[in-house]
Amino acid sequence: MNGVDLIREARSLRPNLPVMLITGYADLTDDMDDIVLLHKPFQVAELVSNLHELLGASHDR
Repeated sequence: MNGVDLIREARSLRPNLPVMLITGYADLTDDMDDIVLLHKPFQVAELVSNLHELLGASHDR
């Protein structure tokens, strides 16, 4: 099982689960357009910005 598979399984249980995928090589499929994607290597500021985006969006759900 890879990260994308894990996201699909988790979302089958909790469809509105906020998710950030940190990866060095994964491409997301069209059914995952609401996932925050952070490519390695990344800067800490990018991580913080993405976490704010993710947590803000999950708060609005």
